[in-house]
Amino acid sequence: MMFACSINMKRFATLMICANVSMSFAQDPVFTQFGNSEWYINPAMAARDTLDVVSAKYRNQWPNKTINYQTSIVSYNHHFAKINGSIYAAALIDDEGNGLLTTERYSIGYAQKLKFGDEFLIQFGIELSYFQREVDWSRLTFGDQIDPRQGFVYESFEIPRCGGTTGIDISSGILVQYKKLYLGFSTHHINEPDYSLSCGTSPLPLNYGAQLGYQGNITSDWSIHPYIWYNHQGNGDILYAMTEAQWKFLVFGVGYRYDNDFTGLLGVRFLKFDILYSYDRTYSRPGYSSSGAHEISARFKFWNKTPHDNYVAF
Repeated sequence: MMFACSINMKRFATLMICANVSMSFAQDPVFTQFGNSEWYINPAMAARDTLDVVSAKYRNQWPNKTINYQTSIVSYNHHFAKINGSIYAAALIDDEGNGLLTTERYSIGYAQKLKFGDEFLIQFGIELSYFQREVDWSRLTFGDQIDPRQGFVYESFEIPRCGGTTGIDISSGILVQYKKLYLGFSTHHINEPDYSLSCGTSPLPLNYGAQLGYQGNITSDWSIHPYIWYNHQGNGDILYAMTEAQWKFLVFGVGYRYDNDFTGLLGVRFLKFDILYSYDRTYSRPGYSSSGAHEISARFKFWNKTPHDNYVAF
């Protein structure tokens, strides 16, 4: 079997259906803003916040291109004050190529915080997800449709098959915090679920991650949060560094990813509400850098019993 897509898809999450190989290779969607969905990076981080939180995040990559990529997340985190644990539920929708390939993921997780003295914490987290992926077979083009002069003009004799998959996914993480410094390790896709879209077998590769950061106050009005996170999945590596600073209720930050991706962030953060916008652009691939990527996130916090000093009441 030989066919070609009528569009050129190249992103961190990629679909490849090749001649005589019933496989698809995929990797996780990547976000720029780390703080507003920490559980997505490491399930153990869900217990970092001692509030109940409703959050939403939306990312639009290459919006000026004919084919772009849009990813949305909504989540709810409930904190159990008596046991220092948090449970969260989340839904992720990933649209690659304006509906060519869609992924839905529904997750539930739990994180437990263990406190040693006043300055040392250890957190453990586990997440269970159900996912479903579908490819729009009607938008694919095949080799037998090609006319040497006129291009794709013929009807294809290829018979649609499969085009979708579902499964269960398991992830976990640990976080160690001493005063304002934290270090985390995470493992996603522990069971390596089958992600194939063509009736074959294609395990989703393990995703190993490490997170290092510092979050503290400089003065009564200023706080700072520099962090670095690293992910390895399959043949791909991501090393990302960012620094967020907050002055009263204003938040701004700059970041850099090792493949020449630069990020700027701006937003506001109050006691029970924050909204952040970021824009990142990759300069190492000119053909894909012109429209960049936009990302916006918002959080609503309630039942606040332990407010942070660096927030200003809304």
